[in-house]
Amino acid sequence: MNYTRVYSRALLLLCAIGLCSNPSLAQQERQSPAQGQLAQEQSPVILLTGFEPFGVGKPPNPSWEAIQALDGTTWKGYRLVCKQMPGVWGKPLTLLQAWIDQYQPVLVLSLGQGGASSFSLESKASIHRGRGSDNLQQLAPAGNIVENGPGEFLASIDSEGLRQRLSEKGYLIRVSTNAGRYLCEETLYCLEYLKWKEGLGTKVLFCHVPPLGSKLNGHSIDIQYLQRFAIDTLDACCDMYQMRIAPSSVAVTTRKQIRHPQEQEIEKIIKGYFQSWSAQQFFRYDACFMRNACIQFLDDRGRLATYPRKIFIAQQRQLAESAPVKRSETAETIKITFEADVVRVIVFWKLTEGAKLTYGYDHFTLVKSDGAWKIVNLLFYGAPAPD
Repeated sequence: MNYTRVYSRALLLLCAIGLCSNPSLAQQERQSPAQGQLAQEQSPVILLTGFEPFGVGKPPNPSWEAIQALDGTTWKGYRLVCKQMPGVWGKPLTLLQAWIDQYQPVLVLSLGQGGASSFSLESKASIHRGRGSDNLQQLAPAGNIVENGPGEFLASIDSEGLRQRLSEKGYLIRVSTNAGRYLCEETLYCLEYLKWKEGLGTKVLFCHVPPLGSKLNGHSIDIQYLQRFAIDTLDACCDMYQMRIAPSSVAVTTRKQIRHPQEQEIEKIIKGYFQSWSAQQFFRYDACFMRNACIQFLDDRGRLATYPRKIFIAQQRQLAESAPVKRSETAETIKITFEADVVRVIVFWKLTEGAKLTYGYDHFTLVKSDGAWKIVNLLFYGAPAPD
């Protein structure tokens, strides 16, 4: 791995949501087999997950009871896929990876059972497990949730913005920074880890819901109320991230066929970034960044180094002047995701230093500054050579 350059990966965001509906809405939007099979197959997927009961003889888990009837329904052009998560250490990563690979969801909402005092949007997840036993009566395995992952993730969704929208709809809801160090926190960590590792543009979210039968803010917590909460969560997220799609268009086009009108502009900026670095034109290279941009490097031991723009540019100039051979870097693949006023770009790059080749990823986050797209954050790390 090359440690001398510091490229930033757009920290994905990634946002998750839940949704649901009361029985009449689900029935209304379910299409007949003859009319809906093609549209169902082509519709973008929203994945919802909930947990099984924690322990033999325990009451039903509200996170699963709220969503299980939605599996296979459509909602405003989206196909809903609902999965039950077992209460077993290590399962969240394995199952979420498989479900995301299979369905390629645009949104993931994971729910878990929380306290009776409020709904809780979880905003932080640690790599470290707690000490509780799972449904197999096994204590948490030694070591971290994943190897060489970041120590913690902050939720990629705008938790406070979502809380405010749901509060305006009458829900007693808070943003939590302590997800419990159990399987709920492991699920949130795995969602954010997969976004980060795979460069997913998927929105992900984890929310704790109150137990069934409890009372909250004058409401009895039953399945219908939890379903209504899920629908309102979806509406709020769609408003925040402009994710509405027209149901009538699903059968004739898929989201992979849609090309954003500014995609070519972003590609040009990213290619210019690599060209200016390779040509040692550091005035042009520096101009790619916002003034207060942050550059980060993740080494192969999971250690994160952070640099302000000014220091990073000076370092790159000094390294170029002292390099014994000419260095050039090219973008082998570019993946662009537009998220409201933010653009995320993931680049797989190749660095050439004489006869030596090094590979890695850059994650860029770009925002508009004085009418031009600028890099506000860059995270980079090395990767194995492609097969």
